[in-house]
Amino acid sequence: MTPWWRRLPSRLLEEEQALLKLQVGDNPIALSHRWVRNSEEEPIVLVKIRVASKILELEVRFPPYYPECCPSVRPVPNDMRISTHQFPSSGILCLEIGPDNWHPGYTVADMILSAWKLVAYELINKAEPINIPSRHVVDLGERIASSDGVLLRPREFEDRLRAAISGTEFEVIVSVRQRLRVLPVAFPKDSPLVLPTALLDYGDRLPGLIVRMSEGAPQTVPKQSQEFLSFVAEFGQVSLENKFLVILLQWPNGETHGYLQMPKGVLKLENMPLEAPTKTRTPEDLQKLLNELKVAIIGLGSLGSKVASSLARSGLRHFVLVDGDVMLLENVCRHSGTIADIGIMKVEAVEQGLRDVSISAPEVRKFALNLGTAINPELHAKVLEELGTCNVLVDATANHEVFGLLAALASDHQRTLIWGEVFEGGLGGFIASAHPGQGPCPRCVRAGYLAELASWPTAPLGRPDAAYGAGEDAPFIATDADVSFIASALVNRIYDLVFRRESLLPAVLVLGLRRGWVFDSPMQIVPINVRSDDWSCNRCWHPESEPETEVAKQAEELFSNHAHDHDSSS
Repeated sequence: MTPWWRRLPSRLLEEEQALLKLQVGDNPIALSHRWVRNSEEEPIVLVKIRVASKILELEVRFPPYYPECCPSVRPVPNDMRISTHQFPSSGILCLEIGPDNWHPGYTVADMILSAWKLVAYELINKAEPINIPSRHVVDLGERIASSDGVLLRPREFEDRLRAAISGTEFEVIVSVRQRLRVLPVAFPKDSPLVLPTALLDYGDRLPGLIVRMSEGAPQTVPKQSQEFLSFVAEFGQVSLENKFLVILLQWPNGETHGYLQMPKGVLKLENMPLEAPTKTRTPEDLQKLLNELKVAIIGLGSLGSKVASSLARSGLRHFVLVDGDVMLLENVCRHSGTIADIGIMKVEAVEQGLRDVSISAPEVRKFALNLGTAINPELHAKVLEELGTCNVLVDATANHEVFGLLAALASDHQRTLIWGEVFEGGLGGFIASAHPGQGPCPRCVRAGYLAELASWPTAPLGRPDAAYGAGEDAPFIATDADVSFIASALVNRIYDLVFRRESLLPAVLVLGLRRGWVFDSPMQIVPINVRSDDWSCNRCWHPESEPETEVAKQAEELFSNHAHDHDSSS
């Protein structure tokens, strides 16, 4: 790309004249400047400025698309700190003029003037508070991004810290997941803190010690191990022992910082509040229902795992998980699990995922088996019994045998059954639901759906109505986004039925993600209503009645009339 000054040589000359104007008058802002070029022939201007008795050299670098984009200003050397309004990693000054309000009408001289005002006003501010001309507010993210690690500070920890005395021992968990993280878990060491359980699963437990500093203790803490030990001994009157690896220093003004002793030095930890949310981001009425709702998810492949994760993030606490498959490397592309989960059962991977996203520990019953295969009859019955205690059953198996079992269970126990599938090729998918007693049973909903599809043109990559599915978690070609969309629609169907109580919703929604087949445009929804005259099974059109009195009497007699006893030994 041609350097901007070769495209716009007149602009370079304008910049030169503007800089020269800063060097005139009785008290010039700039003392001198010079232009240099880097290896790509991009210009850099070095400017010496006087601020009170200080002489500083500033470096201005230009973006490739100058003058449409804002240049950057930093001191020389670049790691020198001349302002509190300075980005820590690069040394760039945050000025009144920045990328968000830059206009080509500004010049490099305007940037230098702004830098001069920033430094000058900070000098004045030490004697008399004034508004400093900078928009730089260092937020939590910026502080943590430039830190060695973080100290998570729960509210309960803060409350106990106020009453703690110097020399109080406590316990922390130290973990490294992309970034060093220190979490107090007991303060004092025999008094555990109440914390989200997911935070306790990773890391090593280490001892800590609080040290209150004396009046006049410097704010700058040495980073070398021996100097740090001497610093704490002098200003904290505490001789540190090797067993204390996390040190919490508290100054008389209440400011507190954590430090981690490492073999090569001492790391300062950035404070990060760990506040429990004061209000949920889920609608309050829905949250109350989710606290009590119990949902079973059968099939924890790509679709079922995402449904489980979404429900947990919304606040659902009671789960029953059923799946007999193991996590493979090929599953990771669409599953909520990660590469770290390869080789463990999917129910275990999903359970851990639920705990990782839940503020309070969820109640999870899990069964590592496939309902549609030959298993121990008593175990099979135990699983079905557990499923019968759930308010909602979610079938994410795409397996017709499993669907048949769940349909019967939903009808027998009057439970809501919700199921869905992603069509091959990412064309779309469908979600369906049935609540026996409030409409057609699951079998009739499926029959009505298949009857409607029979009148549609042949679908690409095979007909979605050919079978309920090609097997448990059968592989198909679709992206993670495709599966996520159907999973989200399925979760929303749960909310519609148990929270919004929209029982008159179409029994089936066919969701189009791509144009083609019956979809005229992307994101098209085709509803399918199952009419009452389509209901085909006895469960739907024969109301349950009491058994005939005489038949019931004969059945009862089997347990009381010993004439019916059979003794094989006689």
